[in-house]
Amino acid sequence: MNLDNFESKIDRKILLRGEDYFYEAMVREVIPLGGNRWKIKVEGSEYNPYTVTVELDGREIKSSYCDCPYDWGDVCKHEVAAYYELSESLGEYQELNKTAKEKGSSDDWLDKVDTSLLKEFLRDRMRRDLDLRNALKAEFMDSSQEPSDIVAEFMAVIEGIYREQRTYDNGYDQYYYEDDYGFDPSDEVEESINFLRRHQKISGERCAEALFEAIEYIGDQNEYACETISMSVLVDYLFELIDNGDVGTKTILFAKARKMMGANSGGLSSRQCLDILSKCAHNEALLDEVEEIFRKEIKITKENHYREYELTKVVMMYHGVLIRHKRQKEADALLRENARLDQVKQLFFIQALEDKKYNEALSIADNAIEDINTFNREGNLLTWLGNKRDVQENIGDRLGRLETMKSIVFVDTSPYSCIIEIKNDYPDQWKQVRDEIIRGFKSERKLNRLYFSKVKKYLDLLYNEDLWDQLWEELTIFSDIKTLKTYISASRHFPKKFGPLYLTQCVKRMDNASSREKYREIAQDLKLFADQSEEYCEEAVNLAISMEQQYKRRRAMIEELRIVTSLGNR
Repeated sequence: MNLDNFESKIDRKILLRGEDYFYEAMVREVIPLGGNRWKIKVEGSEYNPYTVTVELDGREIKSSYCDCPYDWGDVCKHEVAAYYELSESLGEYQELNKTAKEKGSSDDWLDKVDTSLLKEFLRDRMRRDLDLRNALKAEFMDSSQEPSDIVAEFMAVIEGIYREQRTYDNGYDQYYYEDDYGFDPSDEVEESINFLRRHQKISGERCAEALFEAIEYIGDQNEYACETISMSVLVDYLFELIDNGDVGTKTILFAKARKMMGANSGGLSSRQCLDILSKCAHNEALLDEVEEIFRKEIKITKENHYREYELTKVVMMYHGVLIRHKRQKEADALLRENARLDQVKQLFFIQALEDKKYNEALSIADNAIEDINTFNREGNLLTWLGNKRDVQENIGDRLGRLETMKSIVFVDTSPYSCIIEIKNDYPDQWKQVRDEIIRGFKSERKLNRLYFSKVKKYLDLLYNEDLWDQLWEELTIFSDIKTLKTYISASRHFPKKFGPLYLTQCVKRMDNASSREKYREIAQDLKLFADQSEEYCEEAVNLAISMEQQYKRRRAMIEELRIVTSLGNR
């Protein structure tokens, strides 16, 4: 891979993100290291630039490394941004480096500097430059550093995050939390966790203690702190420790979660504590204790005028623990004690169907509901019924098979084929049923319950039934140009009446475009529009000219900013 062909060698998603970083001037500094090695500073967030090290042989990329936490592929977006920077300006950087050497900018003088003075200078700089501190620490930190010191540094990062309010912006993903913190600290927390991971000397037990210390600290800040992404990052690592930890680690985690739940203090929720306790119960004694905790939690939930979904969560979590530890008798007893819960009824109902006890299943359904949709709040049951022919034959007709199939249409996860099945099985009633389904989709739209999967299913129905006027009306409401493109492609022609909508959407996207890739997408859409619609071809061309001018103005502004930034870094 070299600086001329790397675009064809890298995952497209990562490539586009790195390209955005480059064109958004996120490459802050290029430093020659000698021997065709380059160090490139690329912004990862406003407060935490990452360092990319690239070794070249001519324009061939021999190796590259970024110190960001990304580990899903060989190349990250910061490296891509560095490749673009070197590809465009390598000759310029080489010339600057050569000129500096000719002027006598040798580092030989460094050998003559007093070591104590150099250390004092570095200490002073590290107080003001976190990047320098982290770089030196990663390069020279003594492997004999005590675990207590490492954990102290971890906690210093956590505490530092919550000392100030700020907006997080890494140039690509943007988050803003309208609470006392106003930023997404997850990147910094992730880095602090990687700091713990890098030190093999830190035991699982000590990591567990450090995590709980951090969680308790965040929980003590205020009620909003626990809702930040940083807490979820810590909890994710906590469960990673559970999955990979030994008995000692699980014992520590069990004790910490037990204490936190008993104290009812800030930090983890009672549900998270229960989950930790259930997964860390590695012997019969601890499992007995977990059972007692669950029973108390169920009792408290019932006594406190609980909401059904809250009790259901605890009961089903407890049921899962019992099944996992092969305590079937206790699991069955738990379900019988809570048989009035809808989700428990569903378990009994499905079990009866599996055992082909259809009369028993009908009895459960009759006692549970007046309408099967009420019984099936999350849609899983109806989808299950729709996929089981033998159940449909034995129960579907008795519950009302057509009504059941119509209900399945409105389940988020059900495919469009369920509509085709109704049309094929009930041809005489199809027009009436189709109109009922359309009214149902419109009703869900008014109630803001028409999510993406349902939108697609709804528009597919209008398209396949040639209901163009209704399709135009709905596309105007949804204003989704990608959906419109799908129908242009499927119908192999551009409906002229869709022209104004298409142009309006292109203008809106131009106003919001933030990268070269976005402009490229709009240009491709305009070309499709111009090729397929003679009536609007001239308007599409004029819009493309306007977009080109806007893009050039924006690029010129970014280049001016880059020049100013480079002057400030000298």
